[in-house]
Amino acid sequence: MAPGLPNYQCAAYRNQLSAWRLVDDVCSASWLRRDDTGRIPITEKAKTYLPREAAEDDQDYSTRLQRSPFDDRFARSLRQFVNLLLANGITLETIPPVIEDQLPNIDLHGSTLRRMTQEIALAVLRRGHTFVLVDFPAGGQPMNEAQYAASGRRPYWVHLPATQVIDWIHDGQNLLQLTLMETATIRDGEFSEKQETFYKVFKPGRFDSFTVVKNDRGEEIAIHHPDRSGVMGWVLPSGLVEPFPFIPIVCIYGGTKIDVFQSRPPLKALADLNLTHYQVRSDHLRKLHLCCMPVPELRDSMRPDGEPLKLGPTSFVHIRDPQGSFNWKEPLATSIEQSRREVLDLEATMDLLGASYLLSPSDRQAAATTMAQVVELESDLQGFADTVSEGITECLALHGRYYRLHFGGSATLSGNVIKDQGKDANLLIAYSNLGERGQIDAASLLSLLKDQQFLPEDFDIARATLLNRDPRMLQRLFELVQGDAITKREFLTLIKQFGYLPAEFDIDASISATGETIRIAAVGTLRAQPTPDDRFLPPPGTSLNGG
Repeated sequence: MAPGLPNYQCAAYRNQLSAWRLVDDVCSASWLRRDDTGRIPITEKAKTYLPREAAEDDQDYSTRLQRSPFDDRFARSLRQFVNLLLANGITLETIPPVIEDQLPNIDLHGSTLRRMTQEIALAVLRRGHTFVLVDFPAGGQPMNEAQYAASGRRPYWVHLPATQVIDWIHDGQNLLQLTLMETATIRDGEFSEKQETFYKVFKPGRFDSFTVVKNDRGEEIAIHHPDRSGVMGWVLPSGLVEPFPFIPIVCIYGGTKIDVFQSRPPLKALADLNLTHYQVRSDHLRKLHLCCMPVPELRDSMRPDGEPLKLGPTSFVHIRDPQGSFNWKEPLATSIEQSRREVLDLEATMDLLGASYLLSPSDRQAAATTMAQVVELESDLQGFADTVSEGITECLALHGRYYRLHFGGSATLSGNVIKDQGKDANLLIAYSNLGERGQIDAASLLSLLKDQQFLPEDFDIARATLLNRDPRMLQRLFELVQGDAITKREFLTLIKQFGYLPAEFDIDASISATGETIRIAAVGTLRAQPTPDDRFLPPPGTSLNGG
């Protein structure tokens, strides 16, 4: 990696590498990959993520490494966030038919737009940003219009992880140059293959591929590969290409954007905690293994020297010496309990940073999560959904540019996931108990129920609170209409206003069908004259005070 060669890595790229390596390692648990014997080898990366104690030899460390389980909460949270993001699907609008037909195989490898979006969102959540190249298959020989139509060549998308874009030049408005590092497997003889690293240098309307090798003097030199280079632009009916005045690559952000192509991984704090949890849990399990086994203590038993002590359900210890004794010794549990609590505290913190408690109300309760915390996280998720939506929409626009279209439609993701969750019966009971014990007033209780989607969005809390203050209101209205103090129309208008009738109830139609008479069947109950339409009345025997 030297200036002047295509394998040069710019400073901004190098500054982000350490954070990317950490989140990538935690996401894949790369240091825990087992060898052919089924054991986890001792590597420098293993000793980095599970530090070796000063007096620990290879055998003891290897034993501890094998016995230390890793809980992949970071990777699981990434998947959960993305699943929540796509839970409501992708809303597509004004997609040109020529592009819409290609969405089921957007990358020419069978990936749908949803699958590609899922891959992009995972990469953005992991590292902070990612790239998408909207490319077009190589042209080969010029073709006439019929040959071109029959060839099936068309634009496709390529996801480029941020770790592959190693250098760029941006003037603040436009991307002028970008270097992509990619490793390809190529044939090396009839029965073998090898991996080779290529560096693609993109400029507006063109890309060139290079490899970097050492010459006879040991100096690195760049070798150009014309067969892997070409023009990028509008494809003419003849199959020829008119170069673009831009580079068809989109950068999609999800973390905190620092500068062009620079960001912070949004969940790095969770990755750090995941590692700490792994180490603390390893220490805790080591304590249990070494200290929680009771140790027998036998004093002055007058046993012959060398005679083994046998313990078990069918054996006993015979103590001949009156001063002898047999006891079990075990350590105090204070230290073990403290480390257990530390493990649980870390897990609770990871739950708050992760997405698990967004999946269901019971998970939120288990995580001791307040609704304010849930709403805050949902707000962050919606912001993330907006940035991913903008990126996908920009990719669609580039897709359309290959057809000389000025737009490619729009894609929208929803991060609003709380309202779509199932209702939690235990939460409803808890709220009801608060109201019955008088620990919360009616307006606050109804507001909570509405926030938790137990009540519809158009529920009128003010009207319901008014009715709650005077439960005898409906009884009084019936008395008024019975004594001819108000007309049936006035009566229906009032009970509709107070919420006893649905908003769509047609008073005129009801009066036209049933007439102006209302008869009280019994004290405390209401019954209408037999009519074709008595939907506005409670069933016989319904208490007026009960609404």
